[in-house]
Amino acid sequence: MNYHALRSWIAELLILNCRILKIALKSYPRMNDRATIRELECFVAVAEELNFAKAAQRINLSQPPLTRHIQQLEDRLGTPLLIRNTRVVELTPAGALFLEDTREVLRLLDRAVETVRRARQGQATRMSIGFVGALLEGEMIETLRHFRTHVHSCQIRLHDMLSPDLINAVQQRQIDGAFIGATPHRMNDELRTIFWRREAFKVALPLGHRLAAAGEVDLRDFADEKWITLQEKASPALYQRMLQLCEDAGFRPTVLEESDRWTAIIAMVALGEGVCLIPESATKLDPEGDGSVLFKPLAQADAVLERRFLFHCGNKSPLLASLVKVLEKREQGRTARVQRRAPCDGLALG
Repeated sequence: MNYHALRSWIAELLILNCRILKIALKSYPRMNDRATIRELECFVAVAEELNFAKAAQRINLSQPPLTRHIQQLEDRLGTPLLIRNTRVVELTPAGALFLEDTREVLRLLDRAVETVRRARQGQATRMSIGFVGALLEGEMIETLRHFRTHVHSCQIRLHDMLSPDLINAVQQRQIDGAFIGATPHRMNDELRTIFWRREAFKVALPLGHRLAAAGEVDLRDFADEKWITLQEKASPALYQRMLQLCEDAGFRPTVLEESDRWTAIIAMVALGEGVCLIPESATKLDPEGDGSVLFKPLAQADAVLERRFLFHCGNKSPLLASLVKVLEKREQGRTARVQRRAPCDGLALG
């Protein structure tokens, strides 16, 4: 190929590349086509209020600019998000889908702003901890508060999940650790648990039950009762522990109802649908609290739940290591207090 032919070939190649670039630029969304934060805020307000006047008042904006922001947003997207007439405002199918993602965008933006504010105040680190909402109680909060006294710069984000979801989240390193109800029977080799709390099981009875007046009950007395239990999927290890306690008492419970929430289980007990075994921490979730459900201690000394803290051994976060140390020290302190009390108990018995 001579010099002139090569020059001509390069020129044609450059022209072709320019044409391809022009086509790409036309099809690629420009910055001006991106929805603004104000437009998203206006849309969420209208979508949730389904009333332009109320939405305008909610975001401190007069109605004409609010309407203009919605129209601009719909023009950018090329599709209507709202059906509006003189009487009602409704979401279109596209608007309903867009609302879900828009809420998430604004939530993430608020989180980013809060993170920067905390960083400015010296809280530049973050740790994500999961817990079983049905077993939420004061000691977990107190433990985390105690941890914060040692690590002032840490922002703690809490996640309420079912036990299987917590285990998966720790395994996938989506969260740093989790307070769970019991040690999982099957667990990946990379996961570790440490003991952090022991609590007693109680039996939940309806007010008119034959053993309502008893101070302490024996689990064997409930062999012929109808039972309500936590669903196995909600916490497989806790479910198996409750079954094991019944089998140790000489029976397998006749389960008529199940739920993944203790509040629903307690409500069914109140209605007289059956009895249930419940961890002491969950008794605080009684929705009525009017005495219609009685929580009786058990004669069986081994009717306890050993709660664990779950974490990934590959997580080298210094914050996680600090929290694990706090949990270990709290347990050591608890054990020491029990040992110190033992001689006094012995003397009292003498």
